[in-house]
Amino acid sequence: MSSTVSDDERENMLDTQIEMGQDEDVRTFEIDDNRHLLDKVPKKINKRWSSMLGKACVLSVAGVLFILMLVELWSDYGTAISTQTLFPPKVHNVMESCPTKDMSTQLSKMYNALKCEWGHNGTTSTLTCDGSLPKHPMVVPYGTSPYYDLSVDDDQLCLTWHSEITECVRLVIWSI
Repeated sequence: MSSTVSDDERENMLDTQIEMGQDEDVRTFEIDDNRHLLDKVPKKINKRWSSMLGKACVLSVAGVLFILMLVELWSDYGTAISTQTLFPPKVHNVMESCPTKDMSTQLSKMYNALKCEWGHNGTTSTLTCDGSLPKHPMVVPYGTSPYYDLSVDDDQLCLTWHSEITECVRLVIWSI
């Protein structure tokens, strides 16, 4: 069997056509023994790059939205997170209060100082401070005599001594 095709056979193959009609549109396909029918159909355009570009855009938008969400959450809850018990105890207030106005404080700077008032009742002294306190405070007063009673309400702190206090008292309030 020879694989060469004569001119007559070639003309017969070219004359062999299949006509398919759809409405007014007429399509013709040549039948060739050496080619498949699918070789004549146009191939699809490679859409790999466009699909990868679409995926990259979607992932970029999702990443930007995630970062914006984190920024929004931190702006709403950042102070609550940093002052709550998620982190180790930290100093919330540092201040010094003297029982008389003419006494000078030894602290040159105070941090979140509270408004304090002294009360003297014969043998007891009371220090009442109002201001911003943490939810779970630990109050450490520094002075010459130990205090008798300490009470902490929402935004009020009250220290009581069974003696007359004449020296300044330093308060360090921790958020635990």
